[in-house]
Amino acid sequence: REKAIAKSMTRNFTYAICCQELPPGSRVVYFRLVLDWTSSPRFRAIAAQLWQSFGIPLAKVRVIVTAEGEYFVSDLSPLPPTKLSPKELAHLEKHIQWDR
Repeated sequence: REKAIAKSMTRNFTYAICCQELPPGSRVVYFRLVLDWTSSPRFRAIAAQLWQSFGIPLAKVRVIVTAEGEYFVSDLSPLPPTKLSPKELAHLEKHIQWDR
């Protein structure tokens, strides 16, 4: 069954796929990174570390949460400014200067 799924996902083995094995009992969650901050208090330390390490101003962050409560960053994807909530936009505008 795995080979058939891989064949389908890769368009007959034309394209590569990347799979991530999850520890038993873990789950996938997301948060939105705005500079060094997120509206979700439990992910604020991770948001600050990502900002300090990579300097990515806006991102949707995928996190693996293990059964033991550990967090593992799994993916960063684009977060367009047009998709920001009012609270996120207020945080962004508070911390940057716009050139007009």
